[in-house]
Amino acid sequence: MSMPRKHWIGLVLKIGVILSAAIGISLEAGRGAIFFYFTIQSNIWIAASALACIVADSRAGGKDRKPWALLAFKFMATSTICLTFLVFSLVLSPLMPKPYLLSAPNPRYPSHEVRP
Repeated sequence: MSMPRKHWIGLVLKIGVILSAAIGISLEAGRGAIFFYFTIQSNIWIAASALACIVADSRAGGKDRKPWALLAFKFMATSTICLTFLVFSLVLSPLMPKPYLLSAPNPRYPSHEVRP
């Protein structure tokens, strides 16, 4: 039995989320005390949520059945990542100096804007 196309697309997107979160965490890892930053914590939560959804989907055999607790966890992780993006974009970003925001090698800016 093959999985429908929407499940394959979902799998690719979830793997992309996990890879994006891993890149964000690794870019910040060299700075020490990385777990104190909400951005890193939200990346960990969203990656764990995507991984849990991949496991649940593989166990369901292509059917869209996820436990209620997993859906609540996925909502929580999505909320944290959206909150990180909104706070940085609307509150913190206008207060930062322009060279900081425009510097291409600056790994902290993409960690908030491109992959919150």
